[in-house]
Amino acid sequence: MEDIKTFFKNRKNLISVLALGILILALPLGISLLQRQQIIKSRAAGVDPITFVAGANVKQKGNGAWIATKSQNGKYAVSLQLTSPLGPPVGAVIEPLGTSEPTVTPTPTATPRAACNNPYIFGFNGPVTDKIKQLFTHPSLRFIPVAWKSIQPNQGAAFDFTSTDKDINDAIADGQTPAVKFCDGDCFPDWVRQMSAPIDNSYCCSSEYVCRVLKDDAGVVQVFKDVVYAMVSRYKDKVTYWDYGIEPNCRGYNPVRYTGWLKYFSEAVRSAEPSAVVVGGHLSGANTNYLVAMYGHGAQPYFDRLALDPYGEPFDYAGVDNIRNIMVNQGDANKKIWLGEWGLPTNNDEAKQARLIGEGLDYLASKPWIEAAFYHNFECELWTSSCSPGTPGYLGFSLVRSNGTAKQAYDVFQSKSSSCQ
Repeated sequence: MEDIKTFFKNRKNLISVLALGILILALPLGISLLQRQQIIKSRAAGVDPITFVAGANVKQKGNGAWIATKSQNGKYAVSLQLTSPLGPPVGAVIEPLGTSEPTVTPTPTATPRAACNNPYIFGFNGPVTDKIKQLFTHPSLRFIPVAWKSIQPNQGAAFDFTSTDKDINDAIADGQTPAVKFCDGDCFPDWVRQMSAPIDNSYCCSSEYVCRVLKDDAGVVQVFKDVVYAMVSRYKDKVTYWDYGIEPNCRGYNPVRYTGWLKYFSEAVRSAEPSAVVVGGHLSGANTNYLVAMYGHGAQPYFDRLALDPYGEPFDYAGVDNIRNIMVNQGDANKKIWLGEWGLPTNNDEAKQARLIGEGLDYLASKPWIEAAFYHNFECELWTSSCSPGTPGYLGFSLVRSNGTAKQAYDVFQSKSSSCQ
């Protein structure tokens, strides 16, 4: 203890200790000054303290950091050389090797619904009430029957499109796309039909009057083409799809006769509007024999879509598939199918109707080659006057009851339709 006291009493010893302490405290500051001096000298000499040797692989960000822009051997790396022997200059921003520009996380967005391949399967055929209009949740087609006898009831009379104008404009006002069905049989004026010739009953004619076919003479062919040409010319800016016939195989038209008139119809439509789409067939049921015969007599060039009415309980899935197979085998795989009419009766069992309609819509949605379908929206069978449950005529194809309230099938249709956007 006495030795320590003696040591510090010596002034020289005390100064030495103080100097040593100052040196220890000043060492970090000195190193920092040397680093800054090295930076200054390097810059003065025109040499950066850090040299990047990766060439075009690197670039400098706004904050002074250097980053790799291309992968090398699966990694993003920056090669560099330090010119200062004391380590990186203070304040230099160096990001670790193996990093790239930070990934920007996009702002989360709502997951969109899956788009439908064929949103036109939710169409309607028949009276469209305000309740039914509520089902139009996306663009849809409306089949509009057009009768020649309403346009030109008498031979030589001027064309009158008043009724057709209203139907087409109403469909557009309701947010739908009109598709015209130029119906035959009793839709044609009597002066162009064979009113006294024998009826061809080999194709399930429903009545003698309905099955009176067009006269096969040059004069009738010409006036037929004239009215079709005038109709398409009038509406070509509003209507793209033109269908000919309603179930010709049940209206006295054998395949040869129908194919001939389909040809005349197609020629008139395309003469008025070359880009128009012609819908042919509109067969009653999935009549494969009739379709094969149509192909055999040269129908192929004269239709762009094929329509059929596959009623049943459930409707004829297998028959529709068979029709498709025939079209594929004939080289028409690119042509789509339309269900011009389909419907399922209530028969006092609304739950069953709803289930079968749901299954039908699922089937239609699963077939990309089915472009459009039109639910037959009448309250009852067309030939009955009564719509009361329990009466012989009460089949109730409609989705709503006679008092306008929704059946279970309405809710099913609405659910399926709203999920297809």
